[in-house]
Amino acid sequence: MTYIKDVLKFGGTGIFLCLIFACNGGQHYKKTDSVRTAGPAVSANVEQWLTEMITANIEQIKLAQVAEEKSLNIEVKNIAGILDIDHQGFINEAKDYARQKHISLPPVQETAGEKKAEKLSKEKPIDFDKKWCEASMEQHKQMINRLEIMNRQTADTALKTYINAVLPRARMHLDRLMICNSKMKT
Repeated sequence: MTYIKDVLKFGGTGIFLCLIFACNGGQHYKKTDSVRTAGPAVSANVEQWLTEMITANIEQIKLAQVAEEKSLNIEVKNIAGILDIDHQGFINEAKDYARQKHISLPPVQETAGEKKAEKLSKEKPIDFDKKWCEASMEQHKQMINRLEIMNRQTADTALKTYINAVLPRARMHLDRLMICNSKMKT
């Protein structure tokens, strides 16, 4: 504090103010790969990954909603209901992480997954459940793969916490989908 007083005594007010403004009022910003974040630098890779994860979850929600409406199989409807709720939770957790890290995510297309969901909704009832299970299993395999890769690549403990919370649930979904799929007639 005495240093600041000395600077002010010697007409360093301008320098002092410049230092405060240069430091952006104490908020430190780092620029990494065109992503501006407050605090520690977050790579554009993480921003892109989060966007892809949110998009994949929206797609799964749309598929689940189609199954809840169209399926005649109670097990498929139950799994779809769980997926609908859990994947909305995954989205909220990803957005919470982004807020915590001051990551500004681009708007995600709300039409994500509509083509897959629309295509499935046109299936004959006899074929719908099997094709829905297969599509949902494939999406979960891709999601699990993305989660595992990012978990190996990142040193960010908050991101690892998010991944380690989502990964077991995604694996549980895949297991349930595989069991349900094995019961379906081809």
